[in-house]
Amino acid sequence: MSDSYMIYGGNDTSYYGGFRTRTFADIFPKYEEFETEWLNSPYAAAIAPSTGSAETPLPLDIVYYSLYARYGNSHISYSDENQFAMYMFMTIFQYGPTWAKELEIQKTLRGLSPTDLKKGGKAVYNHAYNPGTAPSTSTLEELLAINDQNTTNYEKTTMEGYATLLALLENDVSETFFDKFKKLFIRVAAPDYPLLYAEEN
Repeated sequence: MSDSYMIYGGNDTSYYGGFRTRTFADIFPKYEEFETEWLNSPYAAAIAPSTGSAETPLPLDIVYYSLYARYGNSHISYSDENQFAMYMFMTIFQYGPTWAKELEIQKTLRGLSPTDLKKGGKAVYNHAYNPGTAPSTSTLEELLAINDQNTTNYEKTTMEGYATLLALLENDVSETFFDKFKKLFIRVAAPDYPLLYAEEN
């Protein structure tokens, strides 16, 4: 093995040397443990204040397994694991509900039928003569009487409908969300420097 891989590794003979902090998988090896910690945090209840409970509208299991898949073997960048957990839950609280709503919208868009995609807007033109009880011209109040009405209905072609759908669909909704957690982990595959302590005589 080349010595360049062990320059900071000390006596540690592992490929990447030694780290002072544990990995995400070490701290939360199972979803149940992650869920318990989340529900015991103040952020869980804050997301669902109407119920006053720790129920959450976001898919917490997807959050956990995605974090595990992306950062499972990454060492955390905090010496204090409690601070790491609180920062992670704060990030979920801050960005999770919006991400969950974006997932819901994307699912709805993907489920639109060809008929839905072809639906266009509708324009309505009303004409009202002065009924004698009209508001003065200095107000913004509308006349209540309608003497005649014209409507215009629009319909897209199939190609226009699909083009609109493609413009609305996004495949990086989750990518943007989980990128928020990068700062919680050490980003380089290199061991830590050794901690040096001084003794007083």
